[in-house]
Amino acid sequence: MTHKIGWWLLPLVWLAVSCSKNEEPPKTVGQAIPYTGAPNRTLQALIDSIPTLRIYDSIYHHSDLGHLLDSLRGAQGAKYYTLFAPADEAFQKAGITLSQVGSYAPAVLDSIAFYLAATGSYTTEGLSTLQGYQPLNTLLQVTSIQSSYQGQPWNPGNGFSAQNPYIYTLYVGWTNGTLMQNGRPVGANQGIQATDGVLWETDTLVTKPTQEAYAVIAGDTSFSFFMAAGEISDSIYSNNYISVSRPVYTSGPDTVFLQLMAGLAPRTFFVPTNNAFRKAGFQSVTDIYNYILQSYNVVSGNFYDQNYNVIVTNMDSILNYHQSTGVFYTQDMLSDPSLNMYVESPTGAGQYNQHPVYLYLTFSNVNGQVVLHRQDFPGGRAATVVAPYDMTTLNGVVHSVDNLLLPQP
Repeated sequence: MTHKIGWWLLPLVWLAVSCSKNEEPPKTVGQAIPYTGAPNRTLQALIDSIPTLRIYDSIYHHSDLGHLLDSLRGAQGAKYYTLFAPADEAFQKAGITLSQVGSYAPAVLDSIAFYLAATGSYTTEGLSTLQGYQPLNTLLQVTSIQSSYQGQPWNPGNGFSAQNPYIYTLYVGWTNGTLMQNGRPVGANQGIQATDGVLWETDTLVTKPTQEAYAVIAGDTSFSFFMAAGEISDSIYSNNYISVSRPVYTSGPDTVFLQLMAGLAPRTFFVPTNNAFRKAGFQSVTDIYNYILQSYNVVSGNFYDQNYNVIVTNMDSILNYHQSTGVFYTQDMLSDPSLNMYVESPTGAGQYNQHPVYLYLTFSNVNGQVVLHRQDFPGGRAATVVAPYDMTTLNGVVHSVDNLLLPQP
């Protein structure tokens, strides 16, 4: 007997069949293909479109950054800029919320936005090829700035003016797929190219430095022996009318190269702690004073040696190795020991000497710590960088070290 399905049952059969399979969208296979076409949005349009940049977007519009970029483009023609935009979470960690932005003074917002902006397009590809850090001249500058150097009656201040402003520097690098700013990791996001530059979204708010190296070191009591040693030596130079710096002349009992002055390039300072002096046999400032006094008669009345090099005190012959020309953060030294670190010694700054003397340092990565040696005495006493380190200042970076770099172990 043949059974026939009534025509009125067909829709139910079709419905049962159609419901027996769950339709799902196709799954993504592999990695997304990045867009490689030409940028089609401006920096401002990008900022406005990213939902995690609401606080930065508000700062951008409340500050004078947008107007500054427009004025620079108008005055100097087509210009490209790189903007580093901290995400909302980064601002919130720093205590800045969206509702607070409008209550900040414009100068405060400018200092945040301008310091994280630089002329030029710094792409991921460009930064990833860097050796060490790239110093970026930011859009933040001032015509006067406080420093320890008081100058001479004929040259008051530290040399900065409307004609020669102080320009804040942001040190940017790329390490193991992570963007670095002033020695700190700030995220693994890629730079987004715009029609007028590059936008980076970061996960950390990095703010401008507010003190020079002199103030940072003098304000830490664990460095009091170091400051005393510098002041004692410099007072001897002052009493003998000896200049220890090429571009400027100091007459006060201050350590010259720690001070912020126009004409002095940023440096890296490896500052021995008080315990480092104690390990070298200096138990007090009196011990340091008595040691330096032994070289007073050598320096007094003998401004230059037979080669017209400035004669330095016995302590400065040690401490001159505790600085380097240029700015180096610990990540630089840990990841690339081939970096060349040296300082042009004040011993080569004689007015008749045309051949500067260079003091070289070598460093290595020992169990994740930076260890320094004098190149001329590789078997001498090593100094390890210890906390605090990577302290960015107005004129360089400061690291603590646990030993004096002595010729003997």
